[in-house]
Amino acid sequence: MRVVIKISAIFIIAGLFNEEVKAQKKISSERLNMISLAGGLVRGTGSYSDVAILGYRYQLLEKIRAGADLGHAKREYIIAGSTDFVYSQYRSVEWYWTVSAGYRKGNGSYSSNKELNGDGEYLRHFVYQVNPIAMRIGNGQVSGFGELGWGYKGLLNLGAAFKF
Repeated sequence: MRVVIKISAIFIIAGLFNEEVKAQKKISSERLNMISLAGGLVRGTGSYSDVAILGYRYQLLEKIRAGADLGHAKREYIIAGSTDFVYSQYRSVEWYWTVSAGYRKGNGSYSSNKELNGDGEYLRHFVYQVNPIAMRIGNGQVSGFGELGWGYKGLLNLGAAFKF
């Protein structure tokens, strides 16, 4: 865990202080409204299930985007705030990392003890996602992305984004 945090910090510092190229300035200086649709695998009680995420991002600063994610996995719903930090961008390839935190509400059971948490009860709890390694490839309007991390989206998250 400490190694991942240290490596992420190195990339962030290097990305914030690197020399900007003209193409990068042109792309990142525009305001960005982006909607993405992604999917990942989440590990549950001994098995994996898929999660579908619909996200929205708005460019706050040159290297920072903020937005929200709405997700659905089996009988659970997720809403989370998310922030992307871009540490390197060259032409159509962008490297970034993401942190998200939110709330999950569902209908199900995580316990074998039915008295404590029986089927049909609503489950509510805090969720998070940390993606120290993420890459987006694409032209100005459409891009594909992959994110490697841990949390409510799973270990590997793949998707497409549309800029408007």
